[in-house]
Amino acid sequence: MIGSVKGRTLAAAALLALAAGCQPSRPVPTPTGAAPSERVLAEGLRILANLRTTAYRHSTRVDEDAGRYELDCSGLTGLILANVAPGHLDALRLASGQARPRAVDYQRFFGSLPSSGAGPAGWRRVETVAAARGGDMVAWSAPGGGRPGNTGHVVLLLSAPRAESACLWRVEVMDSSSSRHARDSRPTEGSGVGRGMMWLAADASGRPTGYCWSRPGSEPTSAPVAIGRAGAAANR
Repeated sequence: MIGSVKGRTLAAAALLALAAGCQPSRPVPTPTGAAPSERVLAEGLRILANLRTTAYRHSTRVDEDAGRYELDCSGLTGLILANVAPGHLDALRLASGQARPRAVDYQRFFGSLPSSGAGPAGWRRVETVAAARGGDMVAWSAPGGGRPGNTGHVVLLLSAPRAESACLWRVEVMDSSSSRHARDSRPTEGSGVGRGMMWLAADASGRPTGYCWSRPGSEPTSAPVAIGRAGAAANR
């Protein structure tokens, strides 16, 4: 459920405008000639710079003028895509049948993309953790698809992963969460939008198999994980 919009707020406005086939009302400056994934990364960084207050919640309330972002993980990635890559969000919505795709929908969609070449709207599947880079999205689903309000998690990578062992990679992420990662920008006991460090586990072939939320020395949590990149759509 999308929350109310105040003044020039975006949350519902951007997604509802997209559902009607319109572009979000607020123009977002992006690098000239940037690839879609670069625009996604630039928009994530813009939101972090604009952030003043935040909270984790399953309804979405965003006030750009006040720098207020109250949403969950998929609300954040949906907002970013609506602002700078609406065609990619539209492909997710069409594939999932959800007006507001959930974390599990991101994971299933990324996992369904072809192993080579572009999928719908130019989405590309990133096969290995080593091949990921800033601007990619990583999603995993909870066991059994989770429960209403908690189907998994989706994050935006802010930089390329760094190998710490043959099967564990440190990643800097941006997300909206109810708990903090390592070296997190959110205040202690804080929730909502922020950046921090977590770790992705990989198998012998380099494919993601799970994650460590905040402690690399802990046993990774196994989960279906998929990585997606917003690429340029093929010309027809």
